[in-house]
Formats: sequence, structure tokens, C-alpha cells
Amino acid sequence: MNKHFRPVLMLILALITFTIFIPTSSSFAQTKAEKIDNLMQACYKNGQFNGAVLVAEHGKVIYDKSFGIANIETKEKIKPNSQFRLGSVSKQFTSMAIMMLKERGKLNYDDDIRKFLPELPYPGITIRHLLTHTSGLPDYMMLFDENWDQDKEDASERKIATNKDALNLFAKYHPEVLFKPGEQWEYSNTGYVMLALVIERASGKEFDQFLNDNIFKPLRMSHTLVFSPLKDHKMERRVYGYQLELDGVTYSENDFNYLNGIAGDGGIYSTTKDLFKWDQSLYTEKLVNKSTLKEAFTPVKFNNDSTYKYGFGWRIDKTKGGKMKVSHTGGWVGFRTSIDREIEHKNTIIILTNHSSIYRNEIRTAIANILHNHEYTLPKISIAQVIGQTLMKSGVDSAIKKYHELKREYPDKYNFSERELNNLGYQLIGMSRINEAIEIFKLNVKEYPDAYNTYDSLGEAYMLNGEKDLAIKNYAQSLVLNSKNVNAIKKLCKIIQDKE
Repeated sequence: MNKHFRPVLMLILALITFTIFIPTSSSFAQTKAEKIDNLMQACYKNGQFNGAVLVAEHGKVIYDKSFGIANIETKEKIKPNSQFRLGSVSKQFTSMAIMMLKERGKLNYDDDIRKFLPELPYPGITIRHLLTHTSGLPDYMMLFDENWDQDKEDASERKIATNKDALNLFAKYHPEVLFKPGEQWEYSNTGYVMLALVIERASGKEFDQFLNDNIFKPLRMSHTLVFSPLKDHKMERRVYGYQLELDGVTYSENDFNYLNGIAGDGGIYSTTKDLFKWDQSLYTEKLVNKSTLKEAFTPVKFNNDSTYKYGFGWRIDKTKGGKMKVSHTGGWVGFRTSIDREIEHKNTIIILTNHSSIYRNEIRTAIANILHNHEYTLPKISIAQVIGQTLMKSGVDSAIKKYHELKREYPDKYNFSERELNNLGYQLIGMSRINEAIEIFKLNVKEYPDAYNTYDSLGEAYMLNGEKDLAIKNYAQSLVLNSKNVNAIKKLCKIIQDKE
């Protein structure tokens, strides 16, 4: 062997040996899909998730799994193409139908809604106002609670309501608008219920049929439909909503509501795979022109030219990298859902759950962090669930003591947000345990004295308990902290009228 070649050969051998026996850091690195799976498996094991998740990166699915029970009675498990109620994720389909009709010359965004719904006694409200939650129309659910099928004491026994019933109630009772159209933004399910009626009258087709013919069929979303309990809709893979009771052991149905016959603001059932088809279609012109979609993803402009980050059925935001993101969440009966579309990255996160989950937002944040190679954390444990179990076993005093102990010793392990105690209080109201609800709401007021909603909730509990003076005091304090709290204003007026 040439003596000049020997050193070179030895160096090559050394490099080969180093490459073989010294592993690179990438050989130990988890893929993003593996990290997402670790996250979801942990959430499922901790009782924080029951449902389906699909994640796509750069337009390609990297994760698609389901976990848990679809039906607590039959114990049937969630499977591929299991159909979940979408809740308010349905709104983006309603807005798409409006956009399609606009392109076809059937309507304009700035049309007065009375052009299609002359029954409504509200001048100056346009289709655009309905799309962007700037109409000022009050909540239809409260109107139904106060005026629908009132001979039934139990709301679960009331007859199923429809969009036309909602229209008739607004025409009959004419509740006042919350603000002048276009002046401010307030999330409005009512607006999207009315949009569904506009779609019917502008197109000449029923709402469910229009969406099926113009969106679901063309996109081959074969497991998606607008569901109504009043129609002969069959779903082979239907998922049912449920919830874990306060004792931490018992599961109960959370699927029926007499408003389940209303659509536009909700009402659609779909699957993760069908929603991904929908997501991908929005990068094309299969349904509407790109210029039309661009307007849907543009923040609404108020009368004073200021803006709010909501378009036509989509919330508008930025990713951590500063790129455009549109998203929406949904929640109705036991279902909690979300779709996040990082448009410039072509990343998609779809989460569908059916067990009244309160962890959806933390999970979607963790998945987004994984996609962008950031650190992520597991969702914090609900303090309401923990002390709720204590309350059921040992009483409300023990539950409050437990709350303080855990907050002192494990401030980072549990979620101690204002919303936690508020949700627990309303669970207790639903169980007719008003006195215990009052104690929980009082604790929330003490922990969050500057939050107007804590006083509002305590006021409601006192009102339900017949303690009108204390109800007035707390509603008034709620208004001191937030003068635009419409609920407090209405409740105060009602209490004062009843006292007179």
C-alpha cells in the first residue's frame, strides 16, 4: 500500500466508525406525529379527552386518531368517520352558503335583512351584520327559555323548536337590540339562525338541502349533514354527547335539547376526514372565487372604521410565527369542537369531542406548539372536577377547604381560573343544589373580586333562591365592573318589577 495513502485510509475508517457508533441527535428525536400521539394518549389516560383528532402539516395528514366511547349506553367506541355534532363550527358552512348565493346574484352582503325576512321589525340590519356578529340582535335562546312551550316545567319536555319558530318569536315579542347595527361586536347565534332562513328564501331550497347539494356533495363529504330530530335523518356512525357527573364516577347523557331542531348557528354533524376535505377545498376555487374567500377572512369594520378580528364565520388571528390563521370553536350539549387553519403554512388542527370536555383549547394550543417545534405542556387538571368530587362526598365546606389547600400546594398543577368555579356553580344549579352553588359562587367572588361575571353568577343563584335583595346587590356590582352586561340589566329589571 502506498505510504502516502495509508493516513487517508485511516481517516476514512475513523469517520465511518464514528458515523456508525456515535448516533446523531436526530436518531433519538421524536417525530411531530409521535409527540402529538404522546400528548393525546396522556390526555385520554387522564380523562381529559374523548373524541377524534386530525392534524395536517403542509397539506398532508400526519395524525388521525380517535379515542374513547361514542355511545355510553351501547359502549360503542369512536371509529374512523364517526360523526360528531359540530356546534358553532357549523357557522363557516352557513357563511359559505351566503357567499355562494352572493356570487350567483341572489343577494348582496349589504341587503337589509327585511328584504328576505320582512317579519323582523329591525331596520338597518344587513346580511353583513349577521355574518360578522355586529347586528345587535339579542340571544334567541333566552327568548325561547322565557316564552316557548311554557306549560312544560321541565325544559327537556318542551317540543322541538325550529328556525321558523325563532323568527316568529322575534316578530311577536320584538326584544330590543343590544346596540345599533355595526357599532360593536358581540357573538350572536341569533344572527346565524336568521342567515339560514335567508339562505332558504334566497335559494328556494331548505337549508339542509342547499348545503348538501352545493357543499357536501361536491366535496364528497359523505358523512356530513345538517341534522334535525324532526326529520328522518339517519347516521350510521353517530356519536352521542355525555358528561361525567360531579362524583367522578357516573356518566350521563348530554345530547338532547329542545333547540336541537335549529340550524345555521349549529346543527351540522361531520367527521375529521370530511372536515379535512372542507379545509383543503378552501385553498381552491371549487366553491367560490378566491377574492370572495379573501373577504371572508378579512376583519369586520365597525361604523367608526375600527376593526375586530372576525370575518364571515371565522375568527382571524396570527400564528406564533406571525402567519395568518383562521379558526373557530363549537360547543353544544356534550360536544366541544374546533378547527384551526394556519393558511400560509397549510397546517390544520381538527378536534372533535363528545364528553363535555373543558380541555379542548389547551390541547389545540399544545398541538400547535408541536407543529412549530415549540415546547408544549399537558393540560392542567380541572380544579372544578377535583373539588366537585370532594363536595359530593364530604360537603361544600370540605370542597372549599380542598380548593385552598391545592391552590397553596400545587398552583401549577391545577387550573384555578375563574371559569372553573363558575362552571361548577352552574352544575350545582342544574342539580337543584342552590345553597351549595351559592357558596361556590361566593368563593369565586372572593378569588376574583374584579371579574364582573362572578357577581353576575352569584346574583343569579341568589335570585333562584328567592333572596332578591342579595341578587340585586350582586347584579349591581356586576354592572359597576361592566356597564354593558346586558344579562345583569335584564335580571335587575325583572327583580324590581316582581318586587313592585
